[in-house]
Amino acid sequence: MRVAPLNSRIDHQTSRSDAQNPKRHGARRSHTDFLWRTPMEPKICPCCGEVFQPRPQVQNQTYCSSPACQRERRQAWQRKKLQDDRFYRENRQDAQRAWRERNPDYSSNYRAKNQQYADRNRDQQRAKPNGAQRFELSKTDMSILISGFPAGIYRIRPVPLSQSAKMDAWIVEISPVCGDCPCKTDACKDRT
Repeated sequence: MRVAPLNSRIDHQTSRSDAQNPKRHGARRSHTDFLWRTPMEPKICPCCGEVFQPRPQVQNQTYCSSPACQRERRQAWQRKKLQDDRFYRENRQDAQRAWRERNPDYSSNYRAKNQQYADRNRDQQRAKPNGAQRFELSKTDMSILISGFPAGIYRIRPVPLSQSAKMDAWIVEISPVCGDCPCKTDACKDRT
């Protein structure tokens, strides 16, 4: 049995009427078929606020294609993944720990090579009052336990992130709510 080469085969199931009607089964597709598809609705990018035309290849596209918005999208995904997925968080900590073990002198070498960075960082830490730097300069996997914190009712209020905080840091102000005064009953009113 002789087989014809691929470029000389003829599709006998496709007729001229099939090529004109692309919805029929077995119809040949033209390279211009995408022009007849209906475009997707424009969306507003949550990062930059600009209106953009989503790509049909990306289902549920919410961010535009600018590099800054894509960076924000990836960071938002990573923050959510770190918060929701315990295994992802543990794997990331293990990888960071292993890297630090493989590169024990990285920090001291970096500070030695980048003296201007080290000086600026040292000046910023010295400018803060005692104890403040412990809470504002935080690692992503750091949780500070305060000993001697008396039992009681406290108000937790988010504090805006400083320049030195990592992307997934959660900095809050914890203030006691006294049980005798009327401010206890109004504790939720400042949130609405």
